[in-house]
Amino acid sequence: MGDGMRIIAFPLYEHAAVLRPSPEPRARPETGEIAFAGLGFDLLCPQAFEATWNGGPNAGDVEIHGTAGASQGFVRSGREGRLTFHPGVQFKTESDQVLWARGPIQAPKDGLAPVETVIDSSVLPSTLTLSWRFTRPGLTVRFEAGEPFCTVLPYPKSGLQEVALEVVRPDDGDAFARELQRMIGTPVIAGVFERLGAAAAAAEPARSPQKPANAEEIPFPPPLLVIPPPRALRAERVERLFRGDYPARISVILPATNESVLLRRTVEQFEATLPAGSEIFVIDNGSTDGCADFLVEEPRETVELIRTSEPLGVAAARNCGLARARGEIVVFSDAHMDLPEAWWQPIADTLNRPEVGVVGPGIGVMGKPDYPPKCGQRIAEPTLRLEWLPRRADEPYAVPTLGGGFMAMRHDTLKRAGAFDEGMPQWGSEDVELCVRYWLLGYEAWVVPEVTVLHYFRKQRPYGAEIRLLVHNVLRVALLHFNPARMGRVLTALRNHARFGPALAMAFDSDVWEKRAEFAARRVRDDDWLFEKFSDCCHV
Repeated sequence: MGDGMRIIAFPLYEHAAVLRPSPEPRARPETGEIAFAGLGFDLLCPQAFEATWNGGPNAGDVEIHGTAGASQGFVRSGREGRLTFHPGVQFKTESDQVLWARGPIQAPKDGLAPVETVIDSSVLPSTLTLSWRFTRPGLTVRFEAGEPFCTVLPYPKSGLQEVALEVVRPDDGDAFARELQRMIGTPVIAGVFERLGAAAAAAEPARSPQKPANAEEIPFPPPLLVIPPPRALRAERVERLFRGDYPARISVILPATNESVLLRRTVEQFEATLPAGSEIFVIDNGSTDGCADFLVEEPRETVELIRTSEPLGVAAARNCGLARARGEIVVFSDAHMDLPEAWWQPIADTLNRPEVGVVGPGIGVMGKPDYPPKCGQRIAEPTLRLEWLPRRADEPYAVPTLGGGFMAMRHDTLKRAGAFDEGMPQWGSEDVELCVRYWLLGYEAWVVPEVTVLHYFRKQRPYGAEIRLLVHNVLRVALLHFNPARMGRVLTALRNHARFGPALAMAFDSDVWEKRAEFAARRVRDDDWLFEKFSDCCHV
């Protein structure tokens, strides 16, 4: 396809259609990509099948025989005598091209006609489907295993002439003008690169997020208050909380950046409340205030200090601690928390439910004992703005997402579903990304309302909050997990942001497409399912 054109194919599962480029492809084993050097390529049937149409208008009027096992669903019957092929491959072009999908060149099929289509994968990876339509009823057609059913050819966007049809009724011109303005405002992602360029390289001063609304001044350090503990579990039930298949019971991971006296206060509370056989990891993430020096001066048997040579993002710092953790349960906590006695018992008990993947407590405010604890978060709008949810029950229950100040998972679940996404630099959205990913992979996020921890909400983040990176992290959540329509709503909501261009450029120039294909192949639910489940509170 020449030096200026490259197509990357991402098979979504083992039994996806085989690709046969001409000439042979140049493989890149180190990345798993296939770069096609010819003018086009064919998609081949993974197995043989036959189909017959009886002439009726319904999908059931097309009978398919021979598809079974892993390839079942590769070809499906459709209305009006159609066969629709689902190759199970996503495509991404890296230049301003569309993909033209048509029937195999010089390979007609008696009784069938391919329905050609064009897909635009120049910005977002696209999954291709191709339909064939019976030309007459009563005929049985056969595709052999390895037979091409589709040829895909690149076509330059510059060669496509846009046609605008304008029909204005004399009495409704204003309505048309409003509709046209609305259409102009919808996502046109293909042109976004024209707005990037030099803006992507522009320096961005670090800024801190605004103080939350209705926040009151809290003395520092806030007074240490006794938090009511959760109900005690029976001794025999406590004994069953841990399987004993890891060297430690609980590993607590505390990333810390300029925490002042609150780091020591948090460490000592974890030491006092954890069950025997647990461990604590403090990741001193570029602190300049000496907050972790007490661990050097007074080493502790169950606490390990890890000092980084330079500040890491929140996700990377948490994963740094996870790499050393040996606990059956892993708790990721901020380093400015107050805890009740026995907090871990209901947390571990809830994690023993087979459907649960990640658990959090109710979150209160350090220094404000009368402030009602919040239980989980909702995704309030297409910008992925999060809002805390009020407590709605005493027993544990499922929530859309959890605040990352305190999250607990089983170590086995972390190995299967992954930890925090290090493609999200600095801070922001790493918690909602993990919760959305867990939901789509078949795990659930639950809150345990009877456990309340108190969090110190700082006025400023010691590592700053670069706006371009905050916007990038939101975009990455959408690009990783959302379908094109929902993704478009997120892009539309953010596109007028001053740092949208550089943030989107950064997202595109990353591993987001490979990760998206990987998650798509593994997930057991889609984002429509998730937002339908929480349709009462999540709106994207």
